[in-house]
Amino acid sequence: MQQFDVDLFSSAGVQEMPVNVVRGPEKTLAEKIAGAVDAVKRVVRADKQPVLAWSGGKDSSVTLNIAFTAIRELATEGFAVPTLNVMHSDTRMENPVIHCYNQSQMQQMQAYAKAAGVESKVTSSLCAWVLALANSAGSAALTMVATTPYLRPWSR
Repeated sequence: MQQFDVDLFSSAGVQEMPVNVVRGPEKTLAEKIAGAVDAVKRVVRADKQPVLAWSGGKDSSVTLNIAFTAIRELATEGFAVPTLNVMHSDTRMENPVIHCYNQSQMQQMQAYAKAAGVESKVTSSLCAWVLALANSAGSAALTMVATTPYLRPWSR
């Protein structure tokens, strides 16, 4: 299959795609989720430390669910899973209602992780994010950024 780059910001956009590109069948939502869970599992199996940036928005919440699912499944399979580090950046600029909601969600995350047998560490602040990455210098850290519709695992 031929791969190509498309400049999403060009005026021609998709019309620049070669005519002979063969596309596979469209995946179902379940297949896409399974693929994302499998991608996280592969990264964790490769001894990467999972660190997830969670904003409280829909994209990072879906990514968080995928990460929890992958780690829970790995634990069920008998794999020694690492701690799932969830970082929430509290800029102190959020609407107070949103701030309270996110704090409640972080408590629920910890309760879910405990009930599911997944070791997790949920912290809220930019300083905690920087310290967690600095402390993981001895091992590769994985950050899954959910600002795009796909996962981008970055190792450091």
